Amino acid sequence: MDKQATPAPSQSSRRSIIYGFAVAAACILGISGFALQLYPLVLLPLITYGMNVGLIFLGQFLLCNNTAVGSALFGSIAPTILTIIIALLLKVFPTFRYPIVAVAPTMDVDMKLRVSNGFWFFWAGLIGTLYAGSSMQLC
Repeated sequence: MDKQATPAPSQSSRRSIIYGFAVAAACILGISGFALQLYPLVLLPLITYGMNVGLIFLGQFLLCNNTAVGSALFGSIAPTILTIIIALLLKVFPTFRYPIVAVAPTMDVDMKLRVSNGFWFFWAGLIGTLYAGSSMQLC
């Protein structure tokens, strides 16, 4: 019998939630001035790609005791593209922010923008990392 360990769904979802919180926190804390224009379209996708490559390498090493560079590099492209799509949608259609902004009426405008961006990037990071998690099992 082949006894290759597979991750429990709870471990994968925990990693995804932690990653999503990290992306959302970086978005909430890191946006101001000129960085508001540059961060979502350039820096956040680079951070997303790097974190996903690292997570895939770590998962492959823990599951298989080796790493497959190609699957890690290509498996991290989809979450990065999802992050870019979310950034472009928020830039082109600011109405996506309204449901989140309406929940917090007492915040100042800059903080509302950060929280609404963080919400959408959290979900992009969560969904993207769940997708990238499937690349971990390709040893």
